[in-house]
Amino acid sequence: MRGIVPRAEQKKLYIIYTRDQQDKPCFFVLWSSADKVKALRQQALKKDTMLNIMQYGEIVLSGFGDGLSEMQKKFLKDKFGMDAENL
Repeated sequence: MRGIVPRAEQKKLYIIYTRDQQDKPCFFVLWSSADKVKALRQQALKKDTMLNIMQYGEIVLSGFGDGLSEMQKKFLKDKFGMDAENL
């Protein structure tokens, strides 16, 4: 069974939309497992909670605004095969 990873521990890319400390929209593309993203969501629901997203996975890309730029979408497609066109 070498090389088989339980589904919950398999990592993939997640796009997390949030707001920064100045209440500006921002986003993170996170390489993480479903379990860690679930834990991140649970922590994010708590009022007045400051989160360190790096505790929940590897940040592949981040930025400010409501969505990814065309250059960022191209990067994700070229590097990871992720179709971010419709995000």
